[in-house]
Amino acid sequence: MNGSLPDPQDGIVSRDTCLKYSTNCDTRFGIQVKNCGTFFVYKLPPTREDHTAYCLGIDPNALSTTALECGDPIIKNNLDSVVVLCEFRSIEYNSTGVDSHATVNCLKGYGIVDGTATYESFLLTCTSGLKWNSTRTCKILTDCGNPIDSKNLDGSVKLGHFHNITFTTTSVDSHATVYCSKGYVVQDGNIKLESFQLTCKDHKWHSTRTCSPFETADIVG
Repeated sequence: MNGSLPDPQDGIVSRDTCLKYSTNCDTRFGIQVKNCGTFFVYKLPPTREDHTAYCLGIDPNALSTTALECGDPIIKNNLDSVVVLCEFRSIEYNSTGVDSHATVNCLKGYGIVDGTATYESFLLTCTSGLKWNSTRTCKILTDCGNPIDSKNLDGSVKLGHFHNITFTTTSVDSHATVYCSKGYVVQDGNIKLESFQLTCKDHKWHSTRTCSPFETADIVG
């Protein structure tokens, strides 16, 4: 058999087999293999001659007729199931072989948020499972504005009585901390918190929490 046995996450893979006499590979034909965890399942076409049979094994010296590559990353079927490209304008690559990379360029106004930094592109990697993979995606970069301004808050947000809001960035997925005024806290079960977070998404700051009048309970800073 040409190539290695698959891993369980690879699903059903195609491999070439070699019909040979002595050391010559006279005929090649395809089979399918699936790794079921503790055993392998093979789909084998009938042998072509009465005196031939399958012999399980991998020939390390066989010449591969199928390149180990992930194919065009623009084609959805070539992406890992967890990959979500979202709003991109182009994908650039020089190779589709295992361990090669492709650059996904986001549309204008979209990008990658990494802490306080933003980027206009991210990398896909061709994995040994012959799928392109990445945990990144092109997200809208329009920021939420100053969370102290009520017009930048989602309509469901009720800050309550607070004395300060701190933040370092107003981009998508960033956070702002709301500090409750003296005598007001955030209810979290039986615990009272002195602050809570707002999250920037969909052009607005979001939170389900609010600063409410204090009742007897432990304070967690």
